[in-house]
Amino acid sequence: MAGDPQFLDRLGREAKTAARLSHPHVVGVLDQGEDDRVAYLVMEYIKGHTLRDVLKERGALPPRLALALIDPVVEGLGRPTRPA
Repeated sequence: MAGDPQFLDRLGREAKTAARLSHPHVVGVLDQGEDDRVAYLVMEYIKGHTLRDVLKERGALPPRLALALIDPVVEGLGRPTRPA
């Protein structure tokens, strides 16, 4: 995809938009760019497990646990703020 100018343009726009967001439940974007035709995105490292990991390990989740896991996701999507 690094050879597709439209993809690179979209990646750059989305990275810049994401970098302006600041919320405890949104992973920070630190940098983005292109080096020798390799597009890259540098994101904040968050130690822990992904939702995908949890679903692979546990399968279908009980409703209360599913709601507990999805609540921070919805909060991060619903109210991201710009840094001061």
